[in-house]
Amino acid sequence: MNNIVSSFKQVTNLPQEKVYLHTDKPYYFAGDTIWLKAYLVNAITHFSGNGSHYVYVELINRKNKVQQRIKIRQREDIFSSFIPLSKSLEAGDYYLRAYTHWMLNEKSDYYYSKNLKVFASQSSFIYPEIRYEL
Repeated sequence: MNNIVSSFKQVTNLPQEKVYLHTDKPYYFAGDTIWLKAYLVNAITHFSGNGSHYVYVELINRKNKVQQRIKIRQREDIFSSFIPLSKSLEAGDYYLRAYTHWMLNEKSDYYYSKNLKVFASQSSFIYPEIRYEL
C-alpha cells in the first residue's frame, strides 16, 4: 500500500512531460523551411503545465545522424519556430525528434518522433526554356 501511495506522490510532485509537434506539411523540398509548433503537456493529464521552458527539436537522417538541432523557448505558453533546410540537403527519409531537458532522464522512447520525407530541390524539376515568337 505504501508503494502505491509513494508512486502517486512522485507523479504529482514530479510530473512526466510529453511533447507533441505540429508541422506545416508532411513533406519538404531541400531549401524549404519547416515551420513547427510544439505542445508541452503533462503526460498523465494532457494539460499544459508549468514544466520546461525549452523544447529541443532535431532533424535526423536515416543513418541516425543529427542534421540540425534547434532550441525553442516558450513565449506566452507557445513553442513555435522553424528549421531552414539547406538546398544541398540530400533527398530521403528523415524524422523530427522533440524532447525537453527533463525528458533526457528517461529512455528515448519517451521522446516525440515524426517521420518526414525530403525531396530534391524544386529547382531541379524546373527547366526554363525561352522561346521567341515573331
